[in-house]
Order: sequence, then C-alpha cells, then structure tokens
Amino acid sequence: MELMLLTVALGFIGNSLISFGQVIQKSQVQSFELKEKAVQKARHAGKWILGIVGSNAGLAILYWAVSIGSASVVGAMNGSGLVALIVFSRLILGERIDRWEISGIALIILGVVLFPLSPMPIETNVIPDIDGLWIGVGVVVCVLAGLLAVMTRKGKPSGAALGLLAGAFTGFSTLFQKVASIEIAANGAGSFVFTAVWLGFFLLSFLSLQFAYRKNRILKIIPYFTAVKALVPLVGGLLFFSERLSALQWIGVGSIFTGILVIFLRFSLGRRAGENNV
Repeated sequence: MELMLLTVALGFIGNSLISFGQVIQKSQVQSFELKEKAVQKARHAGKWILGIVGSNAGLAILYWAVSIGSASVVGAMNGSGLVALIVFSRLILGERIDRWEISGIALIILGVVLFPLSPMPIETNVIPDIDGLWIGVGVVVCVLAGLLAVMTRKGKPSGAALGLLAGAFTGFSTLFQKVASIEIAANGAGSFVFTAVWLGFFLLSFLSLQFAYRKNRILKIIPYFTAVKALVPLVGGLLFFSERLSALQWIGVGSIFTGILVIFLRFSLGRRAGENNV
C-alpha cells in the first residue's frame, strides 16, 4: 500500500507541474507573434521557458512514479492534471470556478483517493510485450490519422485534433518510460533505444501542443489531451505489461474519467466571457 500511495502522490504532483507548465506556455506562446520591443519579447520568452522547465520537472517526477509503480496507475493519475490546469488557469483569469468544474474536480480527486486504498499490490517483476506495444502504437496512430482527417478544416488540423494527438504521444511516452525503467534496471546503458523512443514521443507531444495553443484556448484543448493521455497508458499497462487493477481501483478509474467527461462537456458546450484568453 505504501508503494501505491507513493506512486499516486508522484503521479498527482508530476501531472500538476506539467499542467502549470502548460498554462504558462499557453499564456506566452501567442505573444511571440506580436510586434513588441526586444525587452518585452525577452520577458515573454523567459516565462515560456519557465513553463517548459515546469513541464520537464513534472516529466522527471512521472518517470520516478512509473519506475516504481505501474503504467496503468500512472496513466489514471494523468487525468488528475486537469484539476491543477483548471485551478492555475482560473487564477490567471481571475474568475470563479463554476459548479460543473467543481463537480468534475471532485470526481477526479475521489478517483485519485480510491487508488491507494486498494489492497492490490504493484507487481515489480514485469516483462513487457514489446511487439504488442509497437502494434498498439500502430493501431492508435491509424485511428488518430482518421480523426485528424475528420477534424481538419481547410487543410489544417483543429486545436482539438492536435490535443488528441499530443495526448496519444504523451500516453506512449509514459509506456516507454516504463519499458526504459525496466531495461535500465536490468541492463543499464543497454536501454538507450527505449529511452530515446520515450523522449521522442514526449518531444512530439510538446510540439503538437505548441501548435494547438496557437489555434484554440487551453481549456478547449486540454480535456481532449488529458482523456487520451490517461487512456493510452491505462489500457497499455493492462494489455502489454500484464498489470491488474482491483475493483476499487476500477471505480476510481470510472470516477476520474467521469470527471474528465464533465469538464470536457463544460468547455466544449459552455461559453464564458474571457475564456478565449486561456
């Protein structure tokens, strides 16, 4: 139970830092297109770099989480980043969090709390199905290619489509983090290939999000991003790492994804003055 609690805590903290970095990046990325003095541009660039540092600090913490825990648990915790995102973005906007957002946040937090209460132990001696994982990557990429074709306007993908793509890349990054941590423990430097793949997926996710930020507000993009970012490692951990979840943890998964759905519907269907700024 102590290992599960540590994995959940690290997953929550890591995803919160990543969300903090995303809000900072979004708040600065569009300023690069403005005609400003060099000093002002340097100030915006400094804040943007701060956001990148925050995201990378979160990535390092998630690596710790996935190296000691299971990919499926860390994947479920990826949904918790939406809580920090809403809080940080609302602080920047200076607006109150409405009842729908509170409901979604409460459901996500409930799901997070349920995970360490489960007696299900984390299996440490895991042999990943690498061939199956690569097949899974191919299947998801094909599905996303179809979605991108549907969600493309005038030859350009929408912000939501890029959010889905970035979420899938981040999810695969989590899975290959797990593979790299296993290989490092077993072979040391022999795991360079999987480490490169993990970092490559993270870089693709980062670039996809930067393009998405130019197209839409962050509160419209990130629910798409978060849902796929949580789903890919959750399913991948169960399929390719032979991981298991207890009944209580499945209830937690359901609570987290219901919270994501509530927030997704809020920002997809709802409108509020000033939201286009974030």
